[in-house]
Amino acid sequence: MRPKAAFGDLDVRDLETRVLEITRWRATLPEGSAYGIVSAFGQVCQAGVRWRRMSTNSVRESGPNRQRRRPEMTPFTLAEIDQLAAELGPEGLKPYGKTDFSRRRVPLSGRALRALDDLPRRLDTRIVFPTSAGGHHDLDNWPRREWKPALEAAGIDKRRIYDLPHTGITNWFAAGLSVFEVSRYAGTSLAMISSVYGHLAVGHEASARARLDAFADVCAAGVPQDADASD
Repeated sequence: MRPKAAFGDLDVRDLETRVLEITRWRATLPEGSAYGIVSAFGQVCQAGVRWRRMSTNSVRESGPNRQRRRPEMTPFTLAEIDQLAAELGPEGLKPYGKTDFSRRRVPLSGRALRALDDLPRRLDTRIVFPTSAGGHHDLDNWPRREWKPALEAAGIDKRRIYDLPHTGITNWFAAGLSVFEVSRYAGTSLAMISSVYGHLAVGHEASARARLDAFADVCAAGVPQDADASD
């Protein structure tokens, strides 16, 4: 643990006078994990305050702990999804790990339903995307063995497997589904939708501009023209 390595030889009460050292130490932390490390260290100091071994939380005194902004995700286009589907073929993943209670119904577009109908059915398994042996793929090996080669063969830039559900949720928003509907269908909280999945679809600015222009036209049509302006 990084705080222990840097300040583990100090008593908690001694940390109160080390605000400057903590500030400098924070600057050395990796950007991707700094928020979590500082948060944990701050909780330790806050416990010291509660136990009255410190009068102030020196980690908080060293400056605000701003969470790293998540990079904007580029959703897959429909054409890219078709290319990936062609390269991957009918593949399966590991068995479903959630309980029956946590399973949920998710609406599929006609396009998705047609794709499912086109899949060849096998008599030896009920798995929709079976392996050649009729079982499930191991997700630990599948990305290296299937996913990355499929991306390269399809000419698509490097993406994570988890960009697929991100893409689906992005398209739900673009189609006009409410945040509540997306939260229910995705099985996640409204806060998580906002912080993790709130990406904007490609072309969102043009769509937003068109809606703003349409709204302005409606407002202008409903406002009586000034009599002097028509002379």
